[in-house]
Amino acid sequence: MRFNNIEKLKGRKFIVGRNPNGSGWFIKEIGGTHKVAAFGTGENVPKCVSRLMQLDNNAWTAHYKIDIVDTDQSEQVLISNLKPEQHTFVNGEEIATKIVNPGDQIELGGKKYAINLQLAIDAATKMVSNGGGGTGSGGGTGIYSIAPLKDVWEEYERRQDAVQKRRKNINLLSRIPIAFTMVGGLASGLCPEEYRPYLLIFTAVALIMTIYGIYMSMTYDDIGEARRNQKFLQDNYKCPGCGHTLPSQPYDVLRQNTNCPYNKCKWVS
Repeated sequence: MRFNNIEKLKGRKFIVGRNPNGSGWFIKEIGGTHKVAAFGTGENVPKCVSRLMQLDNNAWTAHYKIDIVDTDQSEQVLISNLKPEQHTFVNGEEIATKIVNPGDQIELGGKKYAINLQLAIDAATKMVSNGGGGTGSGGGTGIYSIAPLKDVWEEYERRQDAVQKRRKNINLLSRIPIAFTMVGGLASGLCPEEYRPYLLIFTAVALIMTIYGIYMSMTYDDIGEARRNQKFLQDNYKCPGCGHTLPSQPYDVLRQNTNCPYNKCKWVS
């Protein structure tokens, strides 16, 4: 006995984790494009189960991985735990990786939350068949979840803020020597003669800071960094259905739409 539909997934790998809002699951094919399918949307998944999310280095993480492997001319499902601190259990035994069969009891997290692996396999099958991700109680229905794009937009904003903060700090650094010079000039006229050697140290510090500020201004390519950030957005802020790069608008604005502006496929957030 084996899981249904796995022959359509031979050689493919998927990662699965809870929806960040806790309702249902997300599944993504490893090595695929930025397409994430949602399934089990009415299911309340506890926080002891790792969510599916994109990391700062553009890699993805989730709770477990599904590999459809060919053993003795028959496809088998290999399940692997992706986060040791979160735990995955098969028939009550904690595993790192294990071949599983229909009827095996699979549980996740410290609370041993039971899952139906067949639903994830069904969602993966429809995701591959449709070329995108669907939502619903069992998998794809031509409705695509754009929730993962929230992480992409937030990462883009974080990078943009970092560029602006760096430029602001460089500008501030360039103003400090001016203040040092003004204070030094005022002090040289008011301080007794014996304190004036210390003013030379004060002036030297200002000179060093000036040189450092000039160096930072010349070496920091804020324009190039902004372009790289924009490319990051273009490469990752895409419709999960058709793959078109979406307009550079905040996720909160994007999620107000119910259809892709390019192929009109339906969205949920």
